[in-house]
Formats: sequence, C-alpha cells, structure tokens
Amino acid sequence: RVGPDALRMDRDSTPGAIARMLSAGGRTMASLGAKSGSRVRAVAFGCVPIADHAETRARLNDLCEVLTEVLGVVIRPHRAPSPAALASAYKAGRVQLVWSSAALFLGEPALLGAVPLDQCVRAGRSSYLGCLFVPATSTIMTPDDLADARVAWVAESSAAGYLFPCVSLAERGTPASSLFSKESFLGSYAAVLDSVHRGDADVGATFAVFENDQLRQASWASSDAHAHPYRIVLRSSPIPSDMIVVAPETLAQIPDDPAVRLEHLHERPRAAALMRQILGADTFRRIDPEELRQARDLVRDVQHSLVAG
Repeated sequence: RVGPDALRMDRDSTPGAIARMLSAGGRTMASLGAKSGSRVRAVAFGCVPIADHAETRARLNDLCEVLTEVLGVVIRPHRAPSPAALASAYKAGRVQLVWSSAALFLGEPALLGAVPLDQCVRAGRSSYLGCLFVPATSTIMTPDDLADARVAWVAESSAAGYLFPCVSLAERGTPASSLFSKESFLGSYAAVLDSVHRGDADVGATFAVFENDQLRQASWASSDAHAHPYRIVLRSSPIPSDMIVVAPETLAQIPDDPAVRLEHLHERPRAAALMRQILGADTFRRIDPEELRQARDLVRDVQHSLVAG
C-alpha cells in the first residue's frame, strides 16, 4: 500500500525542472540547450512500451533511429519493465531521455531536476483517462459488480494504471483496499492486459482516450490480444498526458531546440506510425508551464487523497 513518504508532493519537493521553467522569464529551451564543444555521447531513450512483444521491441529500435535523425544525436533504446525500473535507470545515469507519465515525473524523487520538453497529444487532447476494464464476456458490468474481484494494476506510481482509478473508486465509497479480493502490481499495461486475457485477474487498469464518447485508444490497441474484446466499467477524471523529459546535461548536447524538433516528429510518415505503436501518441506539443503547474497540483491532490483514505 502506498505510504505518505512515497507520495510526497509538497511544493518544496517540486522537481527543479518545473521551478526552472516557471522562472525562466522568457528563456527558450534552446538557451538551456546551448552548444558545448564537448564530444556528443549516445543518449539512451527509456520508456515502458504500451505493449511488450517482439514486434514492439523491434519498433522501439526503429523509433530510436528516427529520433537520431530528428534530434541530431545518437539515440539508443532502453526498454524498462516498469515505471520504477525506468526511474531507477534514470537515477543511475543509464537513461538520459525519458518517456514518463505526469505522475512519475512529478512524484518520483529520482527524476528530480529532469527538464520537461513535450507532452503527447492523443485524439487532439493532451489528457487521457484511467479506466478499469474486463473481458466482454465478464459478468462484471458496472463498478457495483467489482466486489471481491481480482484486480491487476500497473504500479503504485502509475496515474492511469492505479492512482486515478483508485480515487474514482474511493469517491464512490468503495476504496480499492477493501473492494478487491486480490490486488497485483505487474509493472506495465502489457502485463496487466496479459493477466486479464489469461484469466489470472478479473479486472485490469488501462489508459484510455475517448473521442465523442467513443473509445479511441487503450492498452489493447497495440497488442496481439486486441482481437479479444474488452469492456470498460470505470472511468477516472482526466489525467495530464505523458511527457518526454531529459537530463539537463544531455540537453546541452542536443542541437537547437529539441522540443521544437519533437513537435514536428509526426510529420514523418514512418515516425507517426511508430509513435502510435510504442507510445500511443499522435503528436507532441511543447509543455505549457502553467499547465505543468496545474498538473503538479492535480497529481499531488490525487496522491494525498489516497494517503488520507
């Protein structure tokens, strides 16, 4: 169970990257990334792919090839099995460019000081939902049917994969801690989907994007199990989109303004398909400092509400 120390999100613990952005006073990201005469080293791009199979691993290599062309530095892939492993790899210096959820970036001490570049846009939105899903054949139809079910979560730091669905359940008067007969933390959306598909869990957590109330994206969209229909039984409030953040010392190695370069990444046909398959992203857009401030407050409030509950 999540404890208050693990969920510390006070203003004093706000990542230095946010403070730096909010007090930049008009400085551009390009000025943060001023050129140096030192030799540019390869940069490791770390992420937890939304699906985990041989094809996806190969496509991650392809995405890094495109990122190498776009950013002007050699990008190597680092596939992390879980958000915790990704944060650990960044802290150890094995990863310098990170695809991170807002909750992980804003709440994980290991990412303190990382500089946010862009956030993803899905179906024209820079937010998504955390949902609970079941097989279409399940007798679970609504949140009222979840009592004593076995649930598969992603990780305690995952916004859609744990935090926001838990808050939605608590707001209904049915906290997860007393609702489910078994809770498992499996590290990734792919592992959660596999668990529900095999029948090891009755219900699982996923991210989801809706357009005109129609499901546009979810964790099974890029999985071999996508042919097996699932039904969403709970939706959370909106969650700030995932983002790309970079180590400050690495930012100085990247030519020009990497945030601008990433904004145009989807214009390359090969890149657009890879972004959707690996990251579930249609496009990138520069992170607005005020939106980042609001996201920080929202994630803090969600995490504190779980501690209080």
